[in-house]
Amino acid sequence: MNKKKIISVIAGLIVIFGIWINDKKLIRLGESLFSENEMNIVNDNKDENSLKLIKCIDGDTAEFSEIGKTRFLLIDTPESTNKIEPYGKKASQYTCNSLRSAKHISYEYEGAKKDHYGRSLAYIFVDGELLQEKIAKEGFVKKLYKSKKQKTYKYERKIIDAIDDKYDMYEGIKWIS
Repeated sequence: MNKKKIISVIAGLIVIFGIWINDKKLIRLGESLFSENEMNIVNDNKDENSLKLIKCIDGDTAEFSEIGKTRFLLIDTPESTNKIEPYGKKASQYTCNSLRSAKHISYEYEGAKKDHYGRSLAYIFVDGELLQEKIAKEGFVKKLYKSKKQKTYKYERKIIDAIDDKYDMYEGIKWIS
């Protein structure tokens, strides 16, 4: 054998032997083959609460393949479907743009899973951020939408703080809880 072939074989054996000894090297080698986005997609598929958007309905409601028509917990935005209220179309556009542009959508239930109309009730997360909080930060929440049966909500303070911040800047819709 010539020297180049011997060196190639030895180098190959060292690489294989090194991977075999320490499987962490195999993981690092595998990770380097994928971009960060491709790795996130692989991980997102394992999330049991992942959602696929079917259609946007308005600023606080959308339909998803996994949980059906869903009313976003805690927030009430101006109407934009049967009855058109001021800022209703803008709230709907903001919500729909957020959902359509998201790389990952997931949900979390708290309390009752359905309302009296049969809609799912859930917190919605877009790319890891609470959508209800984002909508509130934009000034599109006109009031809190709470069940009389449930006293506290996990993300209520975050949403109220976002509403207060927007209201303090004299922007957004005046809201009541």
